[in-house]
Amino acid sequence: MNEVRPKLKAVGAESKDAAAGDRLDRRPEPDAPNAGRTTWLLVALLLLAGLALVIQTRRVGALSGEVSRLSSDLVGARTALIAYEGRLATVREVVGELSRRVGQLDELVRRDPLAPPEAEDLEAPAEPAPEPAPEPAPAPDAP
Repeated sequence: MNEVRPKLKAVGAESKDAAAGDRLDRRPEPDAPNAGRTTWLLVALLLLAGLALVIQTRRVGALSGEVSRLSSDLVGARTALIAYEGRLATVREVVGELSRRVGQLDELVRRDPLAPPEAEDLEAPAEPAPEPAPEPAPAPDAP
């Protein structure tokens, strides 16, 4: 349990300043070949990062142009789709009316030809009202 401790001595203020000055003045000298390699490595990495930035900037520009072109194509396709849907709705209406008329004709064909006509057959089918004719232009005054 008895340990031997080193004896400590008090050091004067003069020796402390001298030791601190020695430490500040003495800087470790860099290893010349390794310092040069490190510098070149940092420069190469910096150039590589700059080159990557230029390449990515060009790619972003090209992709932005592509997005703009595709967006305009999409707007055109949506417009065409709306037009097709309108035409399809019109065709459905016409086909429905035609189907109704074919059903009426089928009924008429299956009916007994000698039977008296029914009240429904005597009524005229509801047709759209004719469009009003444009008003004639006034005749020029005769001299």
